[in-house]
Amino acid sequence: HTVVLVESNRTSALKPRQMRFVEGSSELEILQSGIFGPTTDVQIGHYFNEDYINPMLNDNMQREVILKHWKNSGMTVDDIGIVSDVDEMFSRDFLLAVQACDVPDFGRDQDCRAPKVIGKTLIFESSPDCIRVHDWYHPDMMIGRCIDGIGDAALHFPPAERDHMNGTLGFRINGKGKESSDWNNLPKRSRYPLWKPVDFRSAGGGKQFIKKDGSPQNHTAFHLHNFFLSIKTLRHKYSTYSHARHDVESLSLGQIQEDIDVMVKCVMERETAPNTPVRYTSFREGMDAIIEGRGEVPLLFGYPEYTNARHDELKTEIMKDEEKYGNVTYDYKKYEE
Repeated sequence: HTVVLVESNRTSALKPRQMRFVEGSSELEILQSGIFGPTTDVQIGHYFNEDYINPMLNDNMQREVILKHWKNSGMTVDDIGIVSDVDEMFSRDFLLAVQACDVPDFGRDQDCRAPKVIGKTLIFESSPDCIRVHDWYHPDMMIGRCIDGIGDAALHFPPAERDHMNGTLGFRINGKGKESSDWNNLPKRSRYPLWKPVDFRSAGGGKQFIKKDGSPQNHTAFHLHNFFLSIKTLRHKYSTYSHARHDVESLSLGQIQEDIDVMVKCVMERETAPNTPVRYTSFREGMDAIIEGRGEVPLLFGYPEYTNARHDELKTEIMKDEEKYGNVTYDYKKYEE
């Protein structure tokens, strides 16, 4: 197995940042210490953006570095590629299943129109006991024969049209392959365009896989959202990375963004406002709701010593933050329109 992590000299909001995972750093040593498995090759790719291109194109080009490492590592058409943010992962059982079972979506007759295998993803919001009611739909995987640079480009010619660099880079274009249904209105073809790393995240074409053992909690992946070591780091993210805003230092924690408000209410055991959309609520029973529904949780979350310590630590951090910024909740009025 090969794990590729890509680091950039700029955030997704184009703010400059210092590279952390460089040769000789303790951060790189941890990543390559065996935490992904004793024989897994963990590689770090670096992407430098000095052209100040728009944030989303920057993100797309950064993901292209993954493909370069896959190719150099000898990826074949029969290998499985997974693209995810670092806080998203398939469950251990699901990963074992796709390696051992006959998955039709990975077959040799795959035409690559809709090749994605998508996780039904349980969202943990900063704490193992703050679990969102709604599901997420990343990470994504697909067979190598459908991946750009790995599959047979001649069989899948012409490639998908894109919205940058004369149609060669960026997102697939609406109506021209961005959704698998687009092909119903386009010239018929037997094989469809190969998929770039950005397409894993942004193009429609595949199906979401669930556990089929009758469990009420039938997810196959996890999203450990905003699991930072401190609230200070969390505030820094929302002022410099994705969802960036310039007024973070003038707002209460819950005012910054809906996901954070979910976490604050959960940890501080506060009531949810009546106008709060369901997708911004959490299970009151916490992890008990998942366990009682026979759902899976990350292995570490099965240790109360960790889960309780993390939750209590977060509560202490929030209380300190509110001494300075107050505890005003997020304004959900926009969802009433």
